[in-house]
Amino acid sequence: MFKKSMGRNVKNTRGVNIASSDRPSSSSNDKENILLTEEEIREYNELVEREKILDQELSDLKAQEIKFRSSQETMNLLHKYNDIKDATQMILGAKAVLNGTTIRDLYEQYGLSMEED
Repeated sequence: MFKKSMGRNVKNTRGVNIASSDRPSSSSNDKENILLTEEEIREYNELVEREKILDQELSDLKAQEIKFRSSQETMNLLHKYNDIKDATQMILGAKAVLNGTTIRDLYEQYGLSMEED
């Protein structure tokens, strides 16, 4: 399956057969078997390795994006919770003034905890 050349035959990780030689192939019609110099093979292998590294970096960045979105969603939910809690405090304060009592008494009346959760 490898094209015979003066150099050694190599099969790359993508399934393309490459054969090393000191000069390029004289047959331009044969696209599956390509004659490459040792330097071209080395450069090609370096590029394949670099592509693997970049693919891993991309996967890592996508994972970080998912974590960031989750963090953003949590912060948005906490913001909504705090807005609701603030509104509740204002309502309890107004009700305490109308009833002539304290907020602490209303907390006890409604079974609410004075502790921060």
